Amino acid sequence: MNTIDRINDEQRQFIHYGVEAGMRFNMCIPTGTFEGGFGVKQGAHSGNSLEFMEHRDYMAGDDLRQLDWGVYARTDKLSVKLYREEVNPSLDIVIDGSKSMLDADFQKANVALGIASLLATAGGNAGFSYKTWQSCNEGFSLLNNGDKTPDLWDGINFKSQYSPADSIVCSNPKFQHNGVRILISDLLWLGAPHEFLTRFSYGATAVIIIQVLADKDINPIVEGNVQLIDSETGESQELFMDSNVVKEYKERLARHQQSWSTACRETAAVFTSVNAKEIVKDWMLTDLINHEILRIL
Repeated sequence: MNTIDRINDEQRQFIHYGVEAGMRFNMCIPTGTFEGGFGVKQGAHSGNSLEFMEHRDYMAGDDLRQLDWGVYARTDKLSVKLYREEVNPSLDIVIDGSKSMLDADFQKANVALGIASLLATAGGNAGFSYKTWQSCNEGFSLLNNGDKTPDLWDGINFKSQYSPADSIVCSNPKFQHNGVRILISDLLWLGAPHEFLTRFSYGATAVIIIQVLADKDINPIVEGNVQLIDSETGESQELFMDSNVVKEYKERLARHQQSWSTACRETAAVFTSVNAKEIVKDWMLTDLINHEILRIL
C-alpha cells in the first residue's frame, strides 16, 4: 500500500466492541500432541524445557549431558533423558479486504473487524503473540500496528478487487510457523475451497475459517426487478427477483457453505458461519466455543 487508509470512526467503534467482548474469553489450549504450537506451552517433540518426558537408549552423537547415570547404575544401560519442548503460541488473523465485504450497511466489514479484535484479545489473554493481516490486490499484507493492541490497528480499506483465494496466489505471506491461522471472510467467491485451504494451512497447527454474511446475503428481499452488481469486477446483470429466484439463491448459498464445511472437515480446519446482524447482539461465537477454540473466562 502506498498510502495509509485510516480506519474510520465506525470501524474503530466495532474494533472496540470486539476488544470488550474478547476480554470474556481465552484462546483455548488443546490437549494431546501436535506439531508445534497451537497456543500451548508444550510440544510433541523433545526439547530443552524443564518437564521430563521419557527415557530412550543412548545413540552415538547424543548430548552426554543428558545421560541418566541413575538408570545406568541400575541397569548397566546408557539412557538419555528427553524433555518436552516449550512452544510459544502464535496467532495469525486474516481479514478479507475485498470489496464484497462492503455491503450496503457495512455490516460485514465492521463485524469482521470486531471479530478479529475479539480473537486477538482472547489470544492475548492466553499468551499468544499475534499478527493481523488483510487480503489485498498485492497479496496478504500486515495491518499497520497489526501486532499491537487492536485499538492501534490501522490501514485496512476493503478496496481489493481480489478475493483471498486470488490474493494468496500473489504473494507468499510470512505467517508464523506452527501457529493458529484464522480467515474472516464472506467466502463469496468462485473456486474450490480445497485449493485455498491447502495454501492457507501450510505450516499451521490449526486453521479456522469464519464466514461473515450480511443479513441480506442470507435473507434477500424480494423486490421485483433488480440490478445485481459484482462488487469486485463491476459487472452488472438485470434480474427479476421473485420467490423462485430467492429459493434457488438460498439453495446455492447452502451448497456453497456445505462445500466449505466439507473441505474444512477434510483438511482438519474448523468452519463456522455467522450472521453479521445477529452476532453483534452478544458477540458469542458459539461454534468456536463448542469446538473448544474459545473458553469463557
